[in-house]
Amino acid sequence: MDYRWTDKETAFLKKHFTGKRGQGKWCAEQLNKNVRSIYDKAASLYLVKPEWTKKEVVWFKENYSVENIELCMRKLGRTRIAIDSKAHKLNIKVKKVSIYRNDGLRWSKEDLQFIRDHYLKRGSLWCSKKIGRSPDTIRLYACSLNVSRNWRWTKQEERFLIDNYYEKGCRWCAEQLGSLKDRVASKACGLKLRTKRSVMSHWTEEQINFLVQHYSNLGKKQCAEILLRSKNMISIRTMKYRLFYNYGWTKEKDDFLKKYYPICGIEWCAKHLGFTFKKTLYHAMKTNIYRGSKRNSRMTKLFTSYEDRIFYKYSYDD
Repeated sequence: MDYRWTDKETAFLKKHFTGKRGQGKWCAEQLNKNVRSIYDKAASLYLVKPEWTKKEVVWFKENYSVENIELCMRKLGRTRIAIDSKAHKLNIKVKKVSIYRNDGLRWSKEDLQFIRDHYLKRGSLWCSKKIGRSPDTIRLYACSLNVSRNWRWTKQEERFLIDNYYEKGCRWCAEQLGSLKDRVASKACGLKLRTKRSVMSHWTEEQINFLVQHYSNLGKKQCAEILLRSKNMISIRTMKYRLFYNYGWTKEKDDFLKKYYPICGIEWCAKHLGFTFKKTLYHAMKTNIYRGSKRNSRMTKLFTSYEDRIFYKYSYDD
């Protein structure tokens, strides 16, 4: 691609470029150049859209806003830079909607006194809710008033944290001390303090050994009642240690299935064992008990259509 412009190319651009939408891309394809270079050359040759008309200015004043910039670009066929510069020349100022009710208003003496009284104890977030201003502006005015927060912990605060952190928790201590939750949590970590909930959620070796030994026979509900934990916590631990529930399967039933499943089939075994067809078939696949190889042409007649679907879905090793 040659970046130098010849006389033929400039003549072609003067003839065909009018500033309409998509025309720059067409000229770039015809001349084998970049779109940006086309617009730069057109701007240097003053081929860009001419000055604003009175109708365009009137329509622009009525419809311009921060949300409708793209609409103005499409309607007037001008770039974003041109629209922003025109709004600056016409002194069109759009008020930005703020979450805080008093943003943009002057500070009163009462607001400044409120910061002096409560900023050190409560912080910028609490003051922003009460005054109706953003936390950043409150921090700036606090710095200008020489009101800086003391982040050092006193002995009384540390003692209060040691006495109440275990039972009440981090949020309650932060509210009582007038501090941030993260600050209280980091201090409690430094003092090696833990809440009651975190201590209860910690698993001991005895509980883990009980779960490993008895989960396959008792199941999720009974283990949750014995260990005084929720079902979700037990399911997470079982996934971690790869524990499975036998669903009432004993060694005698496993031996019965190994003996009669290759001869009589899964339906006959399910009726005599008192389980459903799906459950017995899943347990047989899980314990590597198969009626015969699917690759054997002799054993294909022993499988039902439902067993065929299951064996195609779950691959197994012979």
